[in-house]
Amino acid sequence: MEKARLALICMSACGLLFIISPQSIINLFTKEAAVLELAHTPLILIGLAQPAMAYAASLTGGLRGAGDTLWAMYLTLLNTLGVRLLLTLSLVYTGWGLTGVWAAMIVEIYLRGTFIFLRFKHKIPQISSLLHSVEGIEEKG
Repeated sequence: MEKARLALICMSACGLLFIISPQSIINLFTKEAAVLELAHTPLILIGLAQPAMAYAASLTGGLRGAGDTLWAMYLTLLNTLGVRLLLTLSLVYTGWGLTGVWAAMIVEIYLRGTFIFLRFKHKIPQISSLLHSVEGIEEKG
């Protein structure tokens, strides 16, 4: 959880930059007015998603490291196909366009982060015993 908090702090700081100064960041890559206009809102939206992305990525890695690879895969696959894809199609179809694509991604990432967090909390006793057994092996070796 300590690494997840560190990821949360770092990615939240980046997200804050995306929210506060999207034009400056976009200007690093292009000066085209059409691109600047199109990228402004999505960059703010992706800034809002950074905290959940941090937790989802780091805790998914923790689950994989603890051998819980199937749950990590199922949760990622279910959310990506079941939530992100369906919500994206719904929002684009109802006229949200590019903003709908990014809004769907934010909803999916927060849901995935929540589900991964709940699975991780459920697995903490097993992960803790795994860590203690590894530490015991290292002390003997």
